[in-house]
Formats: sequence, structure tokens, C-alpha cells
Amino acid sequence: MSDTRRSEWENLHAAKQVAVEAFRDKKYGMFIHWGLYSELAGIYKGKKIEEMGRSRIAEWAMHAFRIPRDDYAELAKSFNPDKFDPEAIARLAADSGMKYLVITAKHHDGFALFKSEASAFNVVDGTPFGRDIIGELHAACEKVGVAFGLYYSHSLDWSEGGDGGFAEHFETANYTRDWRPNNDFDPSPVSWADYLHKKALPQVNEIMTRYTNLIEIWYDVPFVMAEDESFAFYKAVTDVQSQTLVSARVGNEYGDYDVPGDNVVPDELADRAFETPGTTNNSWGYKSYDHDFKDPAETLFWIVNIVSKGGNYLLNIGPRADGSVPEESAAILRRVGAWLKINADAIYETRPWKVAHEGPTNLSLEGTSAREDDGFAVEFTESDFWFTQKGNDVFAISLARATGSEVTIASLAGADVKAVALLGGGGLDWKMSETGLVVSVTGRPDDLGIVFRVTLG
Repeated sequence: MSDTRRSEWENLHAAKQVAVEAFRDKKYGMFIHWGLYSELAGIYKGKKIEEMGRSRIAEWAMHAFRIPRDDYAELAKSFNPDKFDPEAIARLAADSGMKYLVITAKHHDGFALFKSEASAFNVVDGTPFGRDIIGELHAACEKVGVAFGLYYSHSLDWSEGGDGGFAEHFETANYTRDWRPNNDFDPSPVSWADYLHKKALPQVNEIMTRYTNLIEIWYDVPFVMAEDESFAFYKAVTDVQSQTLVSARVGNEYGDYDVPGDNVVPDELADRAFETPGTTNNSWGYKSYDHDFKDPAETLFWIVNIVSKGGNYLLNIGPRADGSVPEESAAILRRVGAWLKINADAIYETRPWKVAHEGPTNLSLEGTSAREDDGFAVEFTESDFWFTQKGNDVFAISLARATGSEVTIASLAGADVKAVALLGGGGLDWKMSETGLVVSVTGRPDDLGIVFRVTLG
């Protein structure tokens, strides 16, 4: 960073610390990837996206299938999501224990889910639906008490010139991947500079001035953007809503919180706020044949693992083209939400304890494709505990399904334990030993897992 920009960013970021802590308190949010690609549902001209050898995630359909810009734009003429119910989606988030919601205002295909004066390629001006999806969902979230944020693909725009900066900056950038994400099959004649200043930055200004009290702007994949370009997008947010957080994917170290990777959890406790984006199955946009949904036990594991490290989990749903939410994902989210309602004290407004996890289960979570390739088949043991902390209370979270009469929490050996209780009720006895806190449980109130509240002196 240049010294001047670095100093300005530090001041702007420092002024957001109350907002950062409020963001960390929320812990769990809903991500929504929805757009024209949802109509294709992972299939184009009879071929599945996996057959193309470029990308397996459905929202990358235009790039993976190398669809010409004019052909892709034709999808807008049939985009008419008559089953879109913004309040039902907002209530699903709330019922599932999600404290905030983030939706794709514009993804890499360039199509906006809001009315825009900067580009007619938007849902209001270019589809028979003709409604402001972002505005309606924003209002619904306000009604049910769910915070609202927006995803915006600032660097890539396969329809109108967003090439990630490759044409202008590639020679001087340290880019090591063996593929490029820009439109190399039917590139727009619009220059990178014109895209930035005539579409992307104006659209960010539109959403910042139109939709109030945004919790975050989730920029994505800066690739080889220059430092001054990333800073311009950071400022485009803070100049209008000074307490709206900006994801690290704005680029060049200008974010307010980190993003360790898609479906990635850090191995260690984190000092800085972070947010892991995750998928309910193996795609972000709707893919009609992907039914490999994370069941409630796995979903809860992701939440608990991330929260124990000090992060937030932003879990994605991909609505169908008609606006309906896949029933499998909605049912799973509600089941997890029921557990979170009982065990809320161990999740929300907590911070990491001195230890994130003890026990033999050691999982490395390293991306969407890894989850798809390797699956998830883990049986947690009664020796596995994940920890969070709030004040004098340490929460020991067990995800084991087996019923055991006695468990030992080794990390609490030598601690000054004043009281132990089971969240959600249920009988228990406890004692301290040389090996740790020994707890005997009579019955398990929930087969997804139980939580001990351990009050320290």
C-alpha cells in the first residue's frame, strides 16, 4: 500500500471497530447466489458444467460453457421468478438462526438484481419480472429483524468489460494460476477503465445510496486489480455508509474482515474477524442435479468449528430460477436453527477461548471442490469438544451422537470451576479430577450435540 492510502484506510477501518464487533457477535448468516445462471441450473445445450473442464459451480456457467454475450443476455427475456417470496426467505434465515443475509447484487455474469442507471442489464429493465429483487429482500429483512448485506462482483463482468484487470495489469502482477477467469471467448469492447468508472463504481454507489444500514459489502475475486482500484471500491462504500464492512476480497489488503477461502476454515484461532463462505451442497448457484446437501450434523459442525476459531459462517442457498428455495436445504437449515435456539448462548456474542478444540477428530477443510471430491463421513467421539467463551462462562460443545454416562473435558484441568450446567436442561453431575472436568449426563436433550456451560471463578 502507499503510505497515504494506508493511513487513510487505517483511520476508516479503526472507526468501524464497534461495527466489526457487532458483526462478530452475529456469527451466522445466509448467503444467496441467484441470477440468470439459475435458469441453466448447471446444464447448457445438453451438457453438464462438469463436462466443460473449466468450473463445476453453476454460477460460472457463462464462463464454463463459453456462452457468447448476446446468447447469455437472452436468458433475461425468460427470467420471471413468480415463486420469489422475499419475506419467506427472510423468515427462513431468521428461523434458521441466521442473523444476517447477503445476496448477489451482481455476479460475474454482469446481470444486476436491482434497477441500475449504469447498465440496462438488470432485472427491472431487462426481464418480464420487472421487480427490484434487492429492494424487496432488503425490506423483508428489515421487517423480520435480519441484517442485510450485498455481494458485488467488482472485478469480473463477463458481459460488460470487467476482466479482473488482466489486460492492463497482468504483466506486473504476481499471478500464478494456470487459468484466467476473464471472458476470453467473447470479450466486451468496453475497456477496463470504462467498466470500472462507468458501470462498477456507479453501481456500487447506487446500492450504497439506495439500501440503508448495510452490514457488509461482499466484494469478490480482485485478481490483478491495482491498489488504487481496490481502494476506490473500499471508499465507494465508506463514503456513503461509514459503518458498512468491506470484505478482504476488495483486494490489496483493504478489507475490514478476512475471508480464508470458500468452504475453508483456518487451522488456528484467529485474532482478526473473518467470515467463511460455505455451500449447502457443492455449488453456489442452483444446480438441478446436485443433491449432495450437508446434513444437519455436518452443517452444525461447520458452524461450531468456525465460531470456535473466532469467525462467522456465511452459508449459501441457491434458489431455483423461479425463486423457490430447494426443500432439502430449507429443511436442514431449520433443523440446525432449532438446535441454535436452544444453545444460542454458546454461539452468538461469544469469542474464542484459549483452546478451540480437543479430541481425536482432526479435519482439514480446504475448499468447495475438496468437500465435493472427498465427501464428509465423520463420527465425532465423546472426547471431542469445541470451545467458546462469554464473560466467565466457557462453553464446551459436543457433537457426538452416542449416549455416554461420563465424559472428561481435559482442557479444563486445573480450572477454578464454580458451576456446570447443560444448555437446554437435563440432569448432570460433575467433579474435578487431575485429568480435567468430569461430567456425568443423564440423557441427551438433542441428538445433534450438547453444550456444557462451565462457569469459572
